[in-house]
Amino acid sequence: MGDVKMTLQQQIEKMSKIHKNSGSKNETDHCKMCGGLGWIRHTENNKEYFSECECRKKEMQERHLKFANIPLAFQKMNLKNFDVSVYKKEESRRKIHLVYKCVIKYIEHFSEEYDKGRGLYLYSSIKGSGKTRMAASIGNELIHMGYQVKFAGSMNIVQEIKKSWDKDNQLSESKLLDQLSDVEILIIDDFGTEKRQDNQDWWINNRFYQIVNERYESKKVTIYTSNFLLKNIGYDERIKNRIREMTFQIPFPEESIRENIARENYTELYHRVIEK
Repeated sequence: MGDVKMTLQQQIEKMSKIHKNSGSKNETDHCKMCGGLGWIRHTENNKEYFSECECRKKEMQERHLKFANIPLAFQKMNLKNFDVSVYKKEESRRKIHLVYKCVIKYIEHFSEEYDKGRGLYLYSSIKGSGKTRMAASIGNELIHMGYQVKFAGSMNIVQEIKKSWDKDNQLSESKLLDQLSDVEILIIDDFGTEKRQDNQDWWINNRFYQIVNERYESKKVTIYTSNFLLKNIGYDERIKNRIREMTFQIPFPEESIRENIARENYTELYHRVIEK
């Protein structure tokens, strides 16, 4: 109710402070539409109101992309530029077209899936089959839609947990696990491929159980990529059952597009050489 009693000038000053504290550009680099405020004032029927400026929307999207930590190679990937032509086998093309249609429908109805906390489990036993490309494309689409996304390789998660044990590390293990549990949408890449030692199995399993279970209980969307069928992944049934319930399992083609791209790159270079 406090904002109702504010004068218009006070509201402008308050929003200006919020915009500056959100990491805006320096004051001399003002947007022509809003003057660097981040909000545009309108008058209609003798009433004044504010709308969010496009510059602020763009700035927030850039901050979300940075937070997401999507690998540089995939930061410009989206569903429109996801190239299905790199698959050469007929069976692979049939399967990837089906995958693509499923993902499109998932994104179109994402608000419903978000409310249910239902994610995706993208799997293929072949490395380089396009799972990470697709997961990153989905992440970028969701960032563009205004959702908070975090991309993390499963091995990186394990390494970050180990780093948190260092007494000089300001981020404790519990805070790190809380961040992964609380983020709006979490993408875990290469799930189940963590290098393990016999004496580490129990704690790796327990940490991932904590992440998966807390996200399960709070209905937070999680997207996985894996080289394993869910039933064959090296975690206990508590983890597998929760993922099974809260994801659509989507099989990817058993074909390495990395090898196909490498052959095309070599062919391109070869033609350049012989043309000279």
